[in-house]
Amino acid sequence: MFFGGGYPAGHLNRRQRGAHYHFQHHSTQQEQPSYASILQLLPLFGVLLLGLIAQLMVGDPAFSLHRTSKYTEERFTRDLKVPYYVKSDFLSNYRSKLAQIEHQVEDEYIGQLRMKCFKERNEKETTLWKARTFGDADLWNRAQRMATPSCTRLQQIYS
Repeated sequence: MFFGGGYPAGHLNRRQRGAHYHFQHHSTQQEQPSYASILQLLPLFGVLLLGLIAQLMVGDPAFSLHRTSKYTEERFTRDLKVPYYVKSDFLSNYRSKLAQIEHQVEDEYIGQLRMKCFKERNEKETTLWKARTFGDADLWNRAQRMATPSCTRLQQIYS
């Protein structure tokens, strides 16, 4: 024989019986109702509940960069003279945090200017690319004249 014979039959039967017992034992355990899986989900439900409660407890922001029905009183930051809007009870609630809030207003304003500047430059560059690609002199001139007011304002702030 090439492989030296076969395996003893008795040893093979023991393994099969053990595997059969092992399979039956585990399959009966899975059929029984298991509360462990429900218990494993409890922390997830707890986190979701806490998140929901936190959302409900969060108040309105102190300011808005745009006039709304809630934010009607216009104010200007001390340094950059950025206009922002507050509620009528703003000073009574935030007088001690006025400098911090004005800093937040200016940060948000500059962030919006950066986004607008990026869009304005992108639009101008896209128009220039189209003019070059199609050889359109009128489109080229129009693209050259396109203003980027947000970029101009950012340059004023940082100079």
